[in-house]
Amino acid sequence: MVFIADDIKCKREKLSKPKSILRNGKFYQQPERQRPIVYVRPYQKPTQKIESYTTYGLSYTKFDSTPRMRVSFGKYEKMLAQKPGKIDFDTVYKFSYQPATGHLRKPFIPKENLAIHGVHDMATTQKLSYMNPGYVKTKSYAPYRGRTELPIPMEYKTVMKESYQDFGKHIEVKRPRKREFWQTKFKTDYQTTSKLSYQYVEPLRKRIRVPYKPTVRAKIENETVYSTSYQVPGNFVIEDISVT
Repeated sequence: MVFIADDIKCKREKLSKPKSILRNGKFYQQPERQRPIVYVRPYQKPTQKIESYTTYGLSYTKFDSTPRMRVSFGKYEKMLAQKPGKIDFDTVYKFSYQPATGHLRKPFIPKENLAIHGVHDMATTQKLSYMNPGYVKTKSYAPYRGRTELPIPMEYKTVMKESYQDFGKHIEVKRPRKREFWQTKFKTDYQTTSKLSYQYVEPLRKRIRVPYKPTVRAKIENETVYSTSYQVPGNFVIEDISVT
């Protein structure tokens, strides 16, 4: 089979011209948009015969024998066979499905009963406990969290000797709240092990500005796809030539 190429060119429709814009008594004229040469070329049919004896050519060939139809056996036939005899219901679970002939118990809501026997004891450890009225009432006791004071003088001639001496009242030293360092009254000694720690630090250098990349001044080919993407800017004229 041979195909003959038809010399038919693709026809492009011209875009509708935009409406004119009036400014200061002049009309804006937009030049016609250019079309690239790439799209003007028409598509042609192939003139050579395609080889059909290929891997993809044999994929769609017709076979002499028709394929067998797939049958779903579970759709047309029953999987379970029927037994000729009757099912024996005298089994272990035979009483599980007996009809209920008696009356069913109805649901009920329990009654509230917050009363107790005896006096409500509020002076307990938990304050809300319900103690037996026969028990002796007890009161909560908070232990002393400080040092225990002995009524007799302590013998300091012990094995540890100075371990149990009385140092008097404990004085707490609080940290100053101001976040300022105290100034020293003496001159700092720079001849120390870490000599480099107190050396003069130079100010930061100014950022070196890198010059911009130079622009290409070579002439660009205008007959490209991207050259026609940006239209040529128009100008204002006295008469509206775009309106036909």
